[in-house]
Amino acid sequence: TTGPLTTPCMPGPLAADARRDFAELEELFRFYNVSAVVSSADKKFIESITPADSGLFKVFDFKLVSGTLDGALKEPFTAVITDKAAVGVENAIKVANTAKSKAANSAVIQLNRDDLANSTLVKEYTVANVPVPFILVISAKGNVSGGYPADGLDPDLLVQAIPSPKQDEAIAALDASKPCFFVVSKKGFPDKNAVLANCKTAGSKIASNPAIIEIDFDDSNETDFLKRIGVETIKDKTLTVVANASGQITGNFEGSVDVSRLVAVANSVPKGGGCCPGGSGSKGCAPKK
Repeated sequence: TTGPLTTPCMPGPLAADARRDFAELEELFRFYNVSAVVSSADKKFIESITPADSGLFKVFDFKLVSGTLDGALKEPFTAVITDKAAVGVENAIKVANTAKSKAANSAVIQLNRDDLANSTLVKEYTVANVPVPFILVISAKGNVSGGYPADGLDPDLLVQAIPSPKQDEAIAALDASKPCFFVVSKKGFPDKNAVLANCKTAGSKIASNPAIIEIDFDDSNETDFLKRIGVETIKDKTLTVVANASGQITGNFEGSVDVSRLVAVANSVPKGGGCCPGGSGSKGCAPKK
């Protein structure tokens, strides 16, 4: 460097000199923060560790979960382990299990993100830096439909975040940055095939390859999702609801729609509102819970 190097660190040998030269010092200790791979049997973890002198426990007070501080850190290769990751975990599991009891065919899976064996999942679900404990809602197809801090969480919110089958398709499409054509009809609607054909033709003209998602208006499993995309009633014609790649609702049509119109609304970005709810994918523009 061209100038002086400044650092908040002090050289280790200074501790012995300070003890010798400053009799008024009651206690001091050396410490340093590093990251290291810690192993237990065949499991490995990435942990933040703090090499320190035993004087640490004379300067600061610590509430013990188990064991004793007598003689702690006085011998090489000894360690004191904090229990920070466990704070709130039991309550988080309780909340998740309560939601599970209200949702058929659901499961509760606990994941330790510090375990190297879970590193792929941690990266896939982007939870490396979220405050823990944190609860993700993941669909049967592996799509994330919600994520919430566990503290004070209402189990019913987890249940509500479980997507319907058609919403799950929408989540996957939006996470892949694809627009969606939602084709809503009832059995026997004569215009359905023509509407689907126009959607397929429009999709072939859009580079991102939109998803075409057919929804039966009478399917009770999809009632809530239909409300989220603005469909509460239907007459005698097939409806087409269009969401752009950001999850914004950009069009709602009754009956056959011109192909060029479908292409235009799938690629459009409205200036205000028109959102597919945040629960419909990570790209949804509504506020996340």
